[in-house]
Amino acid sequence: MIKKAAQDGLNWLIIVLVANIIGIPFSMLVHKPLLNGLLEMFMAIGNKWLAILALIGSILFCWLVIFLISLSVRKLIQLFDHRVANNK
Repeated sequence: MIKKAAQDGLNWLIIVLVANIIGIPFSMLVHKPLLNGLLEMFMAIGNKWLAILALIGSILFCWLVIFLISLSVRKLIQLFDHRVANNK
């Protein structure tokens, strides 16, 4: 169950990454900043290592939130299925 929840979190991050990459040409077409200005902010910041660390930390935090939500939902489904099976 934990492996499936971890895979759900990773799959969600991959889907978001692919959606952002697909959205880059549209952003260029309507003259919006690429990746909502993330690249420009990264180029303008003084301490690149701190920016990379903050980016990795925020990605890991998002993965953890998705992992915990997925794990909770899977646990509730398992608990519900167990109770339904016992009532029959």
